[in-house]
Amino acid sequence: MTFSLDEKNSARNQRLTFRLPVEVRLLHASPRPLDNAVAAAMTCYSDTLLTADDLTEDQPVRRRREVVAKRTFEAGHNTVQQHNTFQFAITGISRYAVWSFLHNHPFYNSEQVSQRYVPVNTERVVVPPLSPEGRKIFEEAVRDAAGTYRLLGDLLYPTAERFYRELFPGRSRALDSPPDEKGRGRRWRREIHKRVLEVARYVLPIAVEAHLHHTISGLTLHRYRRLMTQVSCPEEIRSLVQGMIEEVERHDPSFFLVRHDPLPLEQTPEYRLLLRFSSERHPFGTADDWIRDFDSMLGRYRSLLISPTKSPLSLITNAVRSVLALDSEQLDEELAMRWAVDPAVNPNLTDSLGLAHHDPFSRALMHAHFTFLKKLSLTADAQDQRHRCVPGTRPLLQRHFRPHRPDFIVPVLIKKCPEAEEVYRNFMRRLWNSAGRLLDLDEPLSSVLYLLPNAFPVRFCESGDLLSLRHKWSLRLCLNAQEEIWYASRDEVEQVGQLVPEIRPYLLPPCGIRFRANIAPFCPEGSGYCGIPLWRRELQETERIL
Repeated sequence: MTFSLDEKNSARNQRLTFRLPVEVRLLHASPRPLDNAVAAAMTCYSDTLLTADDLTEDQPVRRRREVVAKRTFEAGHNTVQQHNTFQFAITGISRYAVWSFLHNHPFYNSEQVSQRYVPVNTERVVVPPLSPEGRKIFEEAVRDAAGTYRLLGDLLYPTAERFYRELFPGRSRALDSPPDEKGRGRRWRREIHKRVLEVARYVLPIAVEAHLHHTISGLTLHRYRRLMTQVSCPEEIRSLVQGMIEEVERHDPSFFLVRHDPLPLEQTPEYRLLLRFSSERHPFGTADDWIRDFDSMLGRYRSLLISPTKSPLSLITNAVRSVLALDSEQLDEELAMRWAVDPAVNPNLTDSLGLAHHDPFSRALMHAHFTFLKKLSLTADAQDQRHRCVPGTRPLLQRHFRPHRPDFIVPVLIKKCPEAEEVYRNFMRRLWNSAGRLLDLDEPLSSVLYLLPNAFPVRFCESGDLLSLRHKWSLRLCLNAQEEIWYASRDEVEQVGQLVPEIRPYLLPPCGIRFRANIAPFCPEGSGYCGIPLWRRELQETERIL
């Protein structure tokens, strides 16, 4: 059953037929995963190391395997399931499902097709459960979004080219001439085109399909099975998880020998609270007041520091000293701090393998913790949530969506082009009108949400330790990073730097880190170098337009 805010919609929704083109293939898997988990569990109490090969088909061994599997599973000793991994190839799933379920937890690895640098096939869209009349409105809105996506591409290109020429005056001759023997004119035009694609995608609905590689442990797959009926999960998630289950059962029919069945929707806390705070008169709650207060609190920031650790510098330096059993007279505060955060002193901070979590001095940064209020578009947050060591409490879109009031982020490049901004804002009004028409037809809210554009804002709380935040900033302060995340990261570094000025010189983009460590070339991206020597600039003096 798809969640709806009243019984009338629930009954109506059960009569709808919903078929999705979700395809799941198991590419790689641990051999004999159940036996592997049981052998790991039995090794804990064995004087010899056991493997799956030791679990023979003898009847006594099989009985013992079942007993151990059930006992460890029911007792919650499920780390043994993390020795098993499953790599899935997934196609035909919406961006909404990826954001709300597959990437909304820390226990996965995923590589997904980009909308920033790959032109989007706007014909591949997941259609949620709708009546025939509702489906017609939905498809009209999607076609409108596709047309606006293409129109914005045409409108924005001249503006993007103008700023590109101002940024890189030395490339103007190549842009005005046929491609030279190195293809530079073609390359620069391709760079401009990619910047335009990044911005135009803001109008695309989150119903647009994605394809990805997705790797999880056996424990995470069990959790997927248990949580596949959550309110925040689109209906298609059930098809996806069921596909994963069937693929694994083909690989090892015994894997789900012990399992928990999906949690009934009515027993989930989100469902119970939504029913409690929603009504036929006010089906969308009081989001207006909450959103107004949230945005007022943010002020000029995209990310606002609201709860820092007390005395972070002292925590960091004392942790470094404790590694070597040194007191403050033997290791002063500045040097102790630099061993934790300065790439010129600690080479582990510059290694492309990301060695900081394995380095005893860098780990001192884990004791300083910071919490931010944050506002990003859905498309920017889809990238932000990939930083799994900096978790956030993402919202239920049902509660944040206001059908009477268009709510969206406007990228900087669109603001620089008045004609494109007018097209953009007019489209958003039409899109919200289409969503309202669907609701007037009594279509389920869970289906209407698929029309939300990439530009829809996500307002949430995010926290992280300084070690994880430093890693995130070292990637997202690069000018190749997504625009909103770049600005949010700059906000965060500014505020943390004001609170702990001693560490501010070391919170740098990747080129700045390598510059400080004297590692050439300073940009680690090779041919992907943005062309701007950011290591020579102050972040607060830099504007990110392209």
